[in-house]
Amino acid sequence: MNQRLAQLIATITICFTLFSGCALTVLFPGSLNQRPDVSGKLLGGDVSVGLENFVEVTVFDDITTTPPSRIPAGGGASSPTLKTVFPYLPVVNYNLGLFSMLDIYHTGHYGAKFQFLGQKNKEGWKASIFTGYGTNSSSISKVSCTGGNCSGEVKLNGFEYGLSIGHGFNSSSLVYLTAGQQKGDAKSKITQPTMVYEYDEKYEHTIVSLGLEFGEQFYFNPEISTTTNSWIMATTTSKKTATTGVVAVGYKW
Repeated sequence: MNQRLAQLIATITICFTLFSGCALTVLFPGSLNQRPDVSGKLLGGDVSVGLENFVEVTVFDDITTTPPSRIPAGGGASSPTLKTVFPYLPVVNYNLGLFSMLDIYHTGHYGAKFQFLGQKNKEGWKASIFTGYGTNSSSISKVSCTGGNCSGEVKLNGFEYGLSIGHGFNSSSLVYLTAGQQKGDAKSKITQPTMVYEYDEKYEHTIVSLGLEFGEQFYFNPEISTTTNSWIMATTTSKKTATTGVVAVGYKW
């Protein structure tokens, strides 16, 4: 669900009509949406619905120039720009238990989470590790260029991994810290009336979140995060940071 929403929103790009140009952007999550607990039993699990700050990276400021512009509007170094998307966007995440200490999950990435410390809904310290795989894409088409129309697309393909550690104060309250990274390949293609430009780059998206969970079967789950996005190009790397948040409610069974 996260992936489809991200793809939908990412296609709505910001057009600079005064300069007859259009930007190609891609969305990154503002949270890894991971907590230290797993479901604790076969086919146990939880589902949550929330509002999340996504992070928008401008990969090309203007796809109509020759070559396509990598310089942010207003000048500056040749690099993508980073900003937090507002308002918050809806997300749906879920976990499903396979064994007492192992869940599979979907949070935009598909993956597995293993809890190696503590027990679900118990007091004390608890911790888990997780890893997953996911794709993302964004495109823009039929932008007026000299001699016809321009179009552009960017496709991401990569993995995530991380650690979540927290402390349960009782059966219905948990405070936790989750840190992880998403990284992989970013392939872009800009098509102009007389030229085609292809770029093979990489990305690294690091997220550190502080979160709270209140409730047992029904729960409330707010988070605040800091994110760092590195877009690794042929000759330079752009590194930007943003502060994001998520507010979710969920149900466990």
